[in-house]
Amino acid sequence: MHSVRSFELDSVIALLENYNSEKDEIRILEIGAGTGWQAEKLSQIGYFVYAIDLPSSNYRGQRVFKVIDYDGKNIKFKDNFFDIVYSSNVLEHIPHLKSFQSELKRVLKKDGICIHLMPSGSWRFWTNITYYLRVLKKLFFPDRRNSLFVTTETDDYKSRGKRTLLSKAFPSLHGEKGNFITEIYYFSRFYWSTFFSSNEWHLLKVNGNKLFYTGNSIFGSFLSIKGRNILHYILGSSCNIFVLKNKL
Repeated sequence: MHSVRSFELDSVIALLENYNSEKDEIRILEIGAGTGWQAEKLSQIGYFVYAIDLPSSNYRGQRVFKVIDYDGKNIKFKDNFFDIVYSSNVLEHIPHLKSFQSELKRVLKKDGICIHLMPSGSWRFWTNITYYLRVLKKLFFPDRRNSLFVTTETDDYKSRGKRTLLSKAFPSLHGEKGNFITEIYYFSRFYWSTFFSSNEWHLLKVNGNKLFYTGNSIFGSFLSIKGRNILHYILGSSCNIFVLKNKL
C-alpha cells in the first residue's frame, strides 16, 4: 500500500504544481496524517506543511513527521491560514462530516483549495468480491492460524466457531455511513460531487487515481503498480481525487 499511496501522492503533487505561488509560500494542512510520511514528503520538496490527527490514531507511535493531535472537530489554527487542505482516505471516516466542512472553510484562504482522495465505488465493489474470494480460499485451503472455523470438538468451541463464521459472512463497513452494499453508492463520484456542492464547495476537478486495488490485498506485492495501472482501465480506479474551492 505504501507504493500505491506514493503513486497517489505524486498525482497530488502534480496538481499542486499548477498552484500559482512559490512552494515555500504555500501552507498545506494534512488532515488525518497518520504517520506523517506524506506530510514529510511534501515538506521535503519545499512546501510548508502542517499535519493533524487524532491522539487515538493507530499510527501515533510510528510518526515520522510532527503530527499535531486534535479532537477531530476543531482545527486549532486561525482563520484563512492555509492555501491547501489535503486529506487521503479520511473524509469517509468522519461521522460529523457536514459540520466539519465549515471548519475546513474557516482555516482555508478565500482563494485556497481542498484536495481530497477517497475510495471509489469501484473500490467498494471489488473489495466485496475479493472478500468472498478470501473466504473461499480459507474454506478450501484452511490455515489454522486464520481459520474461519474452530476445529475443537467441545460444545463451547463449536458455539464460538459458529459465531465466528456468522461474523465473517459479510464484509465489514469501511466508512461511517450505510453498509458494504450501499457504500458502493456512498463512495461514488456522484454522491461526493453532490455532497460537496450541497455544502457550498465548487468542484474544480475530479480524477481517478488510475490504479486498481482492493481492501483485501488479493495480489499483494505480486501485482506491480504498472499492472494496477493497466487494470484500472478495465476494473476502474480505486480512488477518486477531488479538487474543491470555496464558493465565494
